[in-house]
Amino acid sequence: MRSSEAAPAPLRILHLEGEQPRVYAVARHGLEEEGPQQGWTQPEALADHARSDPACRWLVLADYAEEEFWGDVMPPLRGAARKAWLARMQQRFAMESPFRWISLQGASRSRPGKLRVLGYSLGNAGRVMPWLEALEGAQARLGGVYTPIMLAAPLLRRLKLPRRGPVVLATAHPSGLRQCVVIDGRPCFSRLALRTDATGAGWLPALREETARLKEYLFENGILMRDKTPLHVVSVGPPGMDSQAASGPDAAHNIHHLLRADAVARALKLPPAWADSPELSRLLFVFALARGTPPDQLAPPALLRIDWVARMARNMRLAGCGLSGACLLYAAGLAVSLWPLAGELNDAAASTRKFDARYQREAATFPASPLKADELLALEQKTRTLAPSPPGPRALLAAAGKVLEKHPELQLDQLHWEQDASGPANPPALRIRGEVRGLQPDDLRGTRDAMARFTASLASAGLTAEVLKVPLDLQSSASINGSGQQDKAELGFEVKVWSQ
Repeated sequence: MRSSEAAPAPLRILHLEGEQPRVYAVARHGLEEEGPQQGWTQPEALADHARSDPACRWLVLADYAEEEFWGDVMPPLRGAARKAWLARMQQRFAMESPFRWISLQGASRSRPGKLRVLGYSLGNAGRVMPWLEALEGAQARLGGVYTPIMLAAPLLRRLKLPRRGPVVLATAHPSGLRQCVVIDGRPCFSRLALRTDATGAGWLPALREETARLKEYLFENGILMRDKTPLHVVSVGPPGMDSQAASGPDAAHNIHHLLRADAVARALKLPPAWADSPELSRLLFVFALARGTPPDQLAPPALLRIDWVARMARNMRLAGCGLSGACLLYAAGLAVSLWPLAGELNDAAASTRKFDARYQREAATFPASPLKADELLALEQKTRTLAPSPPGPRALLAAAGKVLEKHPELQLDQLHWEQDASGPANPPALRIRGEVRGLQPDDLRGTRDAMARFTASLASAGLTAEVLKVPLDLQSSASINGSGQQDKAELGFEVKVWSQ
């Protein structure tokens, strides 16, 4: 179906083949060809067409005969060393083209321990660059440039065809027929055979003849180990051809798989109308590109900048939506886990209300205060700032007096109250001075026993005592006059007492 209006579409494919490019919009009902009635002749017209739908993503399929393949073996390198080796390989083998692609083919059979590398260059870049520059000038989202050989292996997997051994996928082309060689699921070679008779009833003879030439070329270049190796030739037959008669082995031991159009349409999930289309074989790679893109492409990275930014913005939006959804799920789970606590909170609130009501009833019985609430608060704050008054000597005097009543042999001469305001390390103390009476002046043992009983009584009363002067202390003062009697002053004592 052809349309001259640019309806919004999520994806468009620019198919470059022959002299007349074509634009296909990918929609739910399949491909829809777009463009003016006279066709696309100038890149400026394509740029105007792209500006009408700036959100659309563009893919380019270049199907030209100017292709170059080269191969080599590479040591098992990784990282920057592998990139440097592949860059040197491109400079040595590739033609002067910005459209290059390298594919690793696995372990080499002839060089054990090394990897086979396939290089590809799309020649005649002057036929492709004007269209890419037109899309870039229109600020269109260019997603990549692809060729049939890059889509052959994914297409064979979608068609559920043999993956082992050499397989040739043949499709129709305005200039003849396209042949893509895939060996063991990896792209290997592609060629465009210029044939004017590859239509209608002449399709099968032309296909067999070109397959024989292709097989000879593959054997001469060492791609096939033997010239009698069978090739699986896969193609979509033109309308009206008997697929049963065309399928099967030929004289060169090649196995032909002529696919029915309806089977291809089902494998690629195409609308039923395309099963009867005569252009199904020619648009096979267009359908494959619409179903999914391979990981590699040919365009220089600078041309993909707009599409890269758009995809990054979309990924950021999706990540934000995913994070928001995760937060909502977490909040919902937390709410469900806290739901049983709601009853306990209600019970606690009801208990608090009951206590408040009871307090209000009790507070109503309090006598009225002459001060207001703010005045009471100010009074409380001022009271907290006042320093606590130091303890007085009354309690200590009462305790010491009870102890002295138990010791009548001690005569009290002086009481001295001491208080140091420097800190709690020096508590208030009471100094007691006196002398021992009722004993003989020369009774040293009785005097010392009386002092021992006095200090023990102070300790049992919860007081701490420090003896400052002991009676008859020969170390402090003594006089020797030939008699054992002591002076009266030597019978005095002094004790410092404080509460624990």
